[in-house]
This record gives sequence, C-alpha cells and structure tokens, in this order.
Amino acid sequence: MTALSVQPGKTITRWIAKLVDLTLTSGQSAFKGGAAALVLGTGKIVTATGAINQRWVGTFQKTTGGAIGADAAVSVDLEKPRETIYFANGNSIAATDMGKVCYLADDQTVTLVPGGAPFGVVWGVDSVQGVAVEPFGLVGPFAPLGTSAVALTYVSNDCVLTAAQ
Repeated sequence: MTALSVQPGKTITRWIAKLVDLTLTSGQSAFKGGAAALVLGTGKIVTATGAINQRWVGTFQKTTGGAIGADAAVSVDLEKPRETIYFANGNSIAATDMGKVCYLADDQTVTLVPGGAPFGVVWGVDSVQGVAVEPFGLVGPFAPLGTSAVALTYVSNDCVLTAAQ
C-alpha cells in the first residue's frame, strides 16, 4: 500500500476481559486451567509442552477435546489484556503468522519483511479489517510472546549486550 493521504479509520480492539476464542489444533485436548501455547507458524493453540516453537499465551477456560482431523474453537484467558490495532496487510500476512513480529511499511501498512525497528506482534488477520497488531510501545522492541529482543550474558558480574540489542 501507499502512505496515507487522508485520515484513516483505524479499528482498535481491546481485549479487556482477556477471554478470546482461538483455534485448538486437531487432535489436541485442552483442560480447564491448563497452559495454552501458540504454535508459531500455525497460528493455532496447543496444550503447552515447552517446545521451542511454542509461546505461552494463557490458560484454557474449559475442558475441550479436539477431534482427530478437525480443529476446534477454544476459549483462552490471556495472561494480560491485549490491545490491538488493525493495519493494512502489506505482504500477504496470513492467520498462520499469528505471534510473529511485524514491521511498519508505511503509516498504514505492516509487513513481515524486516525494515527498521520491529513494530509489534501479529494477533490475527481479517480479510476486511486487516492485520491485528499489538504494538510494542515506545520503549523498544520487547517481544511479549516470549521471544527475546536482547540476549543477555553475564561475565564477571557485568552485563554484556549482544548485537541483538
């Protein structure tokens, strides 16, 4: 997309109650109170196992058994309230990109292609509204879904920042 030439009609979504319906991966069982994890690259939820491609997002609100071969809707209580803003989709961001870091392409468009500082985390994709993004904020590229923006190491009681800063 091109940069704006008129005022946009941005949609801000606040998940104040913290309860959201997400997609439980086929064949998975979710137990009330159990840890729910987003599987990066699928945009779907599973029972957390600690796998490297999982990001903990909250706890399941009811017991649900996913049928083999069919995904199921599951209610998840997010670990904190989320506020997302819809932006235009710059490079075919898909529902499977949920949890990935996105970048601003211009004043109304987000993309997965790195170009400057990371802007936020993709929380959803809607064919009409666009890409739901939770912005990182003004402080820096903090990654709220468990990805580390800065790797820290300790040497002789000193803190050394790596090039990932």
